[in-house]
Amino acid sequence: MNHYKKLVILLFCLIYTSSCSNNFVINPNIKQGFIPIEKPKVNYKYNKLPKIINIILENSYDESSTQFTKGVIANYFYHKETKGYSPKLNFFYLDKVSLDKCNLKNLKSNHSILFINLEFYKKIQKNCLREIINLKGVIVNLDNKEIEKGNVINVSRTKDFKNILSFARNKNNSSLIMTDKLKGQESSIESTWKGLGGNVIFSNKQEGTNRSLSELLLLESSKERKRRLSRNLSIPLEGTPRRRQDLDSLIISSSISKARSLKPELDYNFGESLTVYFIPEWNNNEVYSKRELDLNDIYLVDMPWMFNTQSYVSERNSLKKNRNFALGFDSLETLLLQLNPSSSNKFIYKGLSGQITYQKGSLKRKSLKAQVKEGSFEFIDY
Repeated sequence: MNHYKKLVILLFCLIYTSSCSNNFVINPNIKQGFIPIEKPKVNYKYNKLPKIINIILENSYDESSTQFTKGVIANYFYHKETKGYSPKLNFFYLDKVSLDKCNLKNLKSNHSILFINLEFYKKIQKNCLREIINLKGVIVNLDNKEIEKGNVINVSRTKDFKNILSFARNKNNSSLIMTDKLKGQESSIESTWKGLGGNVIFSNKQEGTNRSLSELLLLESSKERKRRLSRNLSIPLEGTPRRRQDLDSLIISSSISKARSLKPELDYNFGESLTVYFIPEWNNNEVYSKRELDLNDIYLVDMPWMFNTQSYVSERNSLKKNRNFALGFDSLETLLLQLNPSSSNKFIYKGLSGQITYQKGSLKRKSLKAQVKEGSFEFIDY
């Protein structure tokens, strides 16, 4: 019964959020540079929407499942408090289901929201996986292996870095790539950049190396050339070291805190003319500060909810920013949009996790690209 107790606690914790749910509205005065998160402009026919919705999770104790649940419940309270729509939410945990027999009888009669996190595939048999994926409803898939179905929102950090690298390639050609503790990601980022026609001047996995930015920018070589010339001429020489001229950009794949330290170091080492692109890690709980001065001028890609949003969610919402929360919130909205008569064929939803589009029977999600200007995030596009 522990998972039921946990659900009750989650509901209690979100009561405060729901009490100010009238603030979950579009701000008509969104200024340039604010991150756009908007409820879709559709007329919901709530009498046509389901009275029961299944929420299917791997287990009740995993942190990603907990955050996803909080997101679903937050959006549930929005619709309940503002529109009076309050379907019954049935929570099912796959570690409690008899998966050897794939007993899903109780799930097939209602629409479901299924959250597939990174451990899901390891714990389920193929025959049961097929049946689960074919349940009617919306599936949020966090695995890099995409599921090609019209009701699946495929979400991965890999798609995000392909998005920002494609954007970067339109501006830059030769890059220095710095990654941090992401096994397998370095070669993937490098191969993606090369596949786009970019040149990789140097790719450096920071873990286990002592090479500094000064060395990588060849500033030490510049200083050594000056010393040799000074000795040959037998006179002291004045001059500013020059960084290498064969690169125009730096791609950082790391934690937010590591990026905060690298950008000032880059500026100190005469690399301020380099364009910097940042791909944040997803496997930690770091959040952005209200003013990110150490990330100034950096281009980055992330879910809109992670940025300092001021256009949608109330300032009174004290929930810590979390990507799985954003996905939970958006999954419920996406399900309702797909089942709502006026939006069942096509819609665009600018959600907490990004822009979700549905057309020609297919769901697509894109994170948001932004640039840090004077410590604030300025919206570019999806």
